[in-house]
Amino acid sequence: MDPVLSRRALNRATLDRQLLITRTTRPVIEVIEHVVGLQAQTPHSWYTGLWNRIEDFRPEDAAELLESRQIVRIALQRSTIHLVSARDCLAIRPLVQVVTERMTRSTFGRKLEGVDLDELAGLGRSLLERGPMTFAALGRALGERWPGHDQHALGQGVRWLVPLVQVPPRGVWGRSGPIAHTSAASWLGFEAPPMTPGELVLRYLRAFGPAGVKDVQTWSGLTRLSEVVSSLDLVTYRDPSGRVLYDLPDAELPPEDLPVPVRFMYDFDNLFLSHEDRSRVVEHVDLLRRFAPYNVQPRTILVDGFPAGDWTTARAKGTTTLTIHRWEPFDPAEAVEEGRQAAGLPGTGGPARRRDLGGPLQDVGPVTGRGSPGKGHYPGGVLSSNRLRVLLEVFRTGSIAGAARVLRLSPSAVSHQLSRLEQEAGVGLVERNAQSLRLTEAGRRLALRAQEVVDIIEAAEKDLLAQARVDAGELRIGFFASAGYRLLPLALSRFASRYPQVALDLVEGQPYELLPDLERGALDVLVVFEHALDPWKCPEGVEVVHLFDEPQLLVVPAGHPAGLRPKVRLAELADEPWITTFGADHPVSILERAGTLEGFSPQIRCRSDHYEVTIGLVRAGLGVALVPSLGLHGASGLQICRLATPNLFRRIGVARRPTNPNPAAISFLAYLRTASAQLRNSLEPALR
Repeated sequence: MDPVLSRRALNRATLDRQLLITRTTRPVIEVIEHVVGLQAQTPHSWYTGLWNRIEDFRPEDAAELLESRQIVRIALQRSTIHLVSARDCLAIRPLVQVVTERMTRSTFGRKLEGVDLDELAGLGRSLLERGPMTFAALGRALGERWPGHDQHALGQGVRWLVPLVQVPPRGVWGRSGPIAHTSAASWLGFEAPPMTPGELVLRYLRAFGPAGVKDVQTWSGLTRLSEVVSSLDLVTYRDPSGRVLYDLPDAELPPEDLPVPVRFMYDFDNLFLSHEDRSRVVEHVDLLRRFAPYNVQPRTILVDGFPAGDWTTARAKGTTTLTIHRWEPFDPAEAVEEGRQAAGLPGTGGPARRRDLGGPLQDVGPVTGRGSPGKGHYPGGVLSSNRLRVLLEVFRTGSIAGAARVLRLSPSAVSHQLSRLEQEAGVGLVERNAQSLRLTEAGRRLALRAQEVVDIIEAAEKDLLAQARVDAGELRIGFFASAGYRLLPLALSRFASRYPQVALDLVEGQPYELLPDLERGALDVLVVFEHALDPWKCPEGVEVVHLFDEPQLLVVPAGHPAGLRPKVRLAELADEPWITTFGADHPVSILERAGTLEGFSPQIRCRSDHYEVTIGLVRAGLGVALVPSLGLHGASGLQICRLATPNLFRRIGVARRPTNPNPAAISFLAYLRTASAQLRNSLEPALR
């Protein structure tokens, strides 16, 4: 008969193997290999994961390894970005290639129909090995070979077929950079034998065991591992529900009463993502569901090995404010020093101060009455909402012991809270005897009312949580380049002045490149455009709020004859050399579409998506160009002409998910509208 491991025993074993009970002095790269990588889809939060595990950790040490190519960020387990050693990158990627293939085919398979995948892989590899590229730039380059195909799908096809690493400075501590990729082979410059499925299972168990087959599959994304596991020399246990758990023969199991220090976890720590049954590390899964409406992954606080709250930070004026939200009762003093260190990691903005928002189950203290009872008052004064929760759980479970388990309090604490509630109410609420406990009629009626009170309080807590995050939360904004010249700075300067503690994360890219990030919740809002001649369909679950229409303008060198005319048709410049853009997510630019409508094919001298380059070339007399009004900043040496060609304008808007109630995003939309109104009448400059 296999030994049965309690949930608490599994908790201690997993935390111990994750190096979360005692920090290690092992080198950074050894720790990364021990835990088989850290999920690192965000550029920097994984540094906290290393700090939790390594004594005297310095972010600069990990950043140096990233820049020296000893560790890399690459899509591995579950096809998500992981930080791994160079050796593990080359060994694990061939094994989990099937996971990325499955996910890519599911999402982009139809859009890649008709594309020779071998040719796509070869061309993609060749382009990326000439120099790192974003997926937007890669898609445009591939679109020249496969015109008419979805360029984003082409780029994702290369991500599937060719192991790609994200290159620095993206991910380097204290720095930022484009999400640029190159092939792992060219970046690392050496080869390593691929890992076998059995080797991967053994690595997993050393970091996350004891565990079942479905746990390994959840972590890796692989399927059909039962035969692999059964072929290995492993010991077996059972969990409380009877599931078979496997473990290494030499692995130690720490005592289940082993004390565990408070830990401030980062948002995507694999501790919470690597088991099909997460009960060993998440006691009440419903505690995490409160974040679903906000579409965020909380940074949890572990108390006694289980999530008991979450934490956020905000930086302003050289001070980092640490905010603790308690989900369950614990003494925040236990967490203060650990939290100060988490919030004050080198480079995060200086010394930390604490703000404790408490929580729905925070410990209750003495309640002060309101004096003598009067008409319409119950005899005791003020009823404690926290004690009403205790009464409600006694009513639901039928016992003090049951309520204690739900509330994670001791039975004596539950009994004490009931006695205090009876004092407040001035009537008996429970009848006790040696064998049982039952509510009096007054207690039963109050318990029914308590449910109404709890519902109201929980609704209020959601509102308060949202309001708290508008002042000290995070706002993730995507935008296209020319919006970053005037529109975005104007809106952001006012927003940041009003909400200085909201952390801003800004990502520049083409709308079609960033829309998937908005859909999956990596962005809160996305400033977008669409050409009147090239409208696009808004994805399901996303709405676009229109801000204003932005005219396209003709830019010619100073002294050009077109500058003398009040309005110009494009066909009048059919013989001129043109400077134009790449075609967004299509191979044909707006200039070429408009030229077709006017019966000519523009002579393209240069393509560039950087309007500074376009304007510089026009100023030098090397061509003429269409430039959107937002792209014009500094027009000396140029003439700017109005166009008689219809439908040459862009619709500027902001895309958001209506289901994302992040109040910072809602507030920022108002600031964008104000900035848009101010810009609308000044976009088209006076003719020279």
